[in-house]
Amino acid sequence: MDNADSFINAKTTIYGILGHPLSHTLSPIMQNSWFQNQNINSVYLTFDIIPNKLEKAIEGFKTLKIQGLNVTLPHKRAIMRFLDEVDPLAKKIGAVNTLKFEDKELKAINTDALGAKKALEEVGFSLSEKNLLILGAGGASRALICAFSEELNKIIIANRTLLNGIELVKDLRNVIKPSIDAIPLKFKPLEQELPNIDILINTTPVGMYPNIKKSPISSDLLYEDLFVFDIVYNPLETQLIKDAKKKGCRTLGGLDMLINQGAIAFEWWTGIFPNINVMKEKLKRHLEM
Repeated sequence: MDNADSFINAKTTIYGILGHPLSHTLSPIMQNSWFQNQNINSVYLTFDIIPNKLEKAIEGFKTLKIQGLNVTLPHKRAIMRFLDEVDPLAKKIGAVNTLKFEDKELKAINTDALGAKKALEEVGFSLSEKNLLILGAGGASRALICAFSEELNKIIIANRTLLNGIELVKDLRNVIKPSIDAIPLKFKPLEQELPNIDILINTTPVGMYPNIKKSPISSDLLYEDLFVFDIVYNPLETQLIKDAKKKGCRTLGGLDMLINQGAIAFEWWTGIFPNINVMKEKLKRHLEM
């Protein structure tokens, strides 16, 4: 599109994000920028839908001929009963985050896990035969374990509520190859396990804005040969990442995962993989404001 056509018109196609609440989402910044950069006559909107209105919302999206949606909390699992086609990884995870309305069918994938994997590949970290300790036992933890499990040697889930960690282990033992166990997210069990770990991933919200001084684990547990990945992206550098850098660890923040999962969704919708480096700088400036 040239400048004269860069406004919404009768030919504009609609995409968006579905969740509740959505006041802090960065997805519209990413997706609308990519549509503009690729001269695609599309717009990306927010759809703040409460859980008991989800079915009616899906009907409305179909009627309005929405082309595609990202899905965030609390709908990632609940929406699965309305889908016609789900890719194998998303089925394994038990949750989706990207939808496409195509040929009168509602199709879905999970780009969260794929985005995390691509972010690790971009910084040159190989998961092959590595031992993983993952903090948290929620949806993000499950997604990353399912995506990474084919390559890993061993998985330890550390969770504040041990019972939730044990339940996730029971749920995953029959669907993944590596050995998997759960421990409480406490100093002594972590101290015992971490010396044998190659990569530590935080999927908890600890350290997220505004509680930026908090870390999910003590800095005394970190050591130089450990790779530390925190999926929190606001702040750009969490307390965990700061502590890890001081110990000489290689690190990865959550912004890379966020951008890659959005880029994979954009490619699935349009067939074009967008420029993620420009977007990274744009979102950094936004988050630093």
